[in-house]
Amino acid sequence: TGSKDNTIKIWDANTSRLLRTLQSHTNQVRAVVYSPDGSRIASASFDSTAKIWDALTGEIVMTLQGHKDKLMDIAFSPDGSRIATTGLDRIVKIWDANTGSQLGSFIAHLGYIYSISYSPDGSKIATACGTMDDLGNATVKIWDANSYSLLRTLVGHNYSIRDLAYSPDGSKIATVGGDWTTKIWDVGIPLLQEDISDAEFSIVTSKSSISLSAKPNPVEKILQIQYGLVEPMTVTLELFTLTGQLAQSIITNQAKDAGKYTLSSDLSGLGTGVYILRLRTDKEMLTTKVVVIK
Repeated sequence: TGSKDNTIKIWDANTSRLLRTLQSHTNQVRAVVYSPDGSRIASASFDSTAKIWDALTGEIVMTLQGHKDKLMDIAFSPDGSRIATTGLDRIVKIWDANTGSQLGSFIAHLGYIYSISYSPDGSKIATACGTMDDLGNATVKIWDANSYSLLRTLVGHNYSIRDLAYSPDGSKIATVGGDWTTKIWDVGIPLLQEDISDAEFSIVTSKSSISLSAKPNPVEKILQIQYGLVEPMTVTLELFTLTGQLAQSIITNQAKDAGKYTLSSDLSGLGTGVYILRLRTDKEMLTTKVVVIK
């Protein structure tokens, strides 16, 4: 267990007897995990470091440094060869578990990251956004564990996501949120929507009940937007800058019946750049990137 008293404690799971206390972090320990073979313990702390400990002796094997803010979670790959760390700097770092060298790094969310997990086969990494990001999203993102490319994004929580876990067969992800809900996601099925722009900004929900597309892309003036609803919903359609500023409000809280809708939006007043088109309903949300060229 890790604590706000900056320590890690090892307990006998059968008798509840305290076996050892590990001390070295200078701020609270946010996460602690055993390696798959049980020989090491990894800890992530608000002091912005991760530490690897010998599980038998309690000695520090190595300290992982490089994050610029508090760490929130840490995970071993299933084969124990890699360690993933993440936190309030919104960055995921991958480390060699044997040497401590950094193997990779990528920005995973616009908001703080509270949780990270490898899939059981080690091919994917899932991250959970612990705060609403600049676009108002609380999302889970699934990444290729080797290329760090984004594979899919899960949208459904109405507030921050506190933790996530893969099912043993890797076909499902469970998440728990600040919206007082636990959600089970089927991530074993193929994507239901093709990414029409850049995966970093295309959000697709499992078994989605809404759809969104925009053409032409890039666009000079008039953007043709099409969206679909499988049931009656309240719809808001907006265009944002990459920094999260509202650039254009297209539809605001309009009640719509199930069906497909097509409309156009005049973007002549916008400057050249990349924007985010966001469709928000009372149940789900989709976004896609729009490139404006003058």
